[in-house]
Amino acid sequence: MATRKSTQSRKKSSSTSSALNGVGRALAALWRLTAKGIGSSVRFIFREARDLDQVHQRDGLAFLLVILGLVASASSWLHIHGIVGNAVTDLLLGTFGRIAILSPLLFFYFAGRLFRVPQESRATSRITIGTVILLLTSTGLIHIFNGSVGDTGKTAMQSGGGWIGYGVATPLVALVTSILSVPILILLLFFGILIVTATPVSQVFGNLKALGTWGASKAKAARPVKAEEEYEEFVKKMPKHIAWENLSLYETEDNTTGSQSLACTSGECELVDIGA
Repeated sequence: MATRKSTQSRKKSSSTSSALNGVGRALAALWRLTAKGIGSSVRFIFREARDLDQVHQRDGLAFLLVILGLVASASSWLHIHGIVGNAVTDLLLGTFGRIAILSPLLFFYFAGRLFRVPQESRATSRITIGTVILLLTSTGLIHIFNGSVGDTGKTAMQSGGGWIGYGVATPLVALVTSILSVPILILLLFFGILIVTATPVSQVFGNLKALGTWGASKAKAARPVKAEEEYEEFVKKMPKHIAWENLSLYETEDNTTGSQSLACTSGECELVDIGA
């Protein structure tokens, strides 16, 4: 009797394990089929994307930058909370620090360039290089001024220049100290501005000289105008009618000086009136 029960229990367990094995094989086959389908679809999409015209590839990149700009502006400017909003905020602040608030402007600007002037690829590349230099130098300076050099805490990163500022400022300060790091980064920041604006240093000095000449000419041209305005103001203050017949009532004594001479005594000189 006991042998019969043990046999039946073994049959039930074997049938249960067979059923579980069958379900497992079915799920594995379904997973392989799904993974194969997804992999084929992804490969097909990327293969077709490579075959797309360059114009559509460029427009796709521009639309991607617009989407990134919208997400960045929603988290940095509108402070939209949620899983995505908090994650994007932490990512931007952790990467760029305080200047993360400007990240939407960068995304929108480069998207606009791709839409408006796609033929100016060389200029876009130049502006991109200059913008990278501006990001590196500005985040480094902010990190130094915030006193976050060497600090990897969340507050130090978000209040300073982020991980980019940390990566720029920390080794530079260790090499040349913060006293030299600040002018070095300021010079590189100025260089980044020159690259973005396509302005050589020689032209900067020429522009400063032209600006000084323009200011001097404007000041010189304004002098006669000011004198004429003062003259007009005095004319307005002059009385319209003068009673010349009453002049003798006001001037009863002649205080004018006919002539003067320079008189010197004991090493000192002064003007004296010569009597008539």
